[in-house]
Amino acid sequence: MKQAIDRVWQPIEARVAMNWLPRKQTLIDAARQWRDLVPEFSRLKLLIDLQPKRLVVMDMRLSKIAMNLEGWLPASELRRLL
Repeated sequence: MKQAIDRVWQPIEARVAMNWLPRKQTLIDAARQWRDLVPEFSRLKLLIDLQPKRLVVMDMRLSKIAMNLEGWLPASELRRLL
């Protein structure tokens, strides 16, 4: 997925390096590429807001993570308490 996102982002980044304002066509291409290249796997919702000088992409995804921070109860103790 990171490779697809990088492919969408690189033209914008290159343009911004020359001029802080991306061309309208660059933003249009990026919005299209996001839909076409970034995998749909785990996607809950995709919203693309394309305006003449701005592109906002909100791609909500579902993922699983296991995390224990110092001071947290072990999962076995937490289950016992609940």
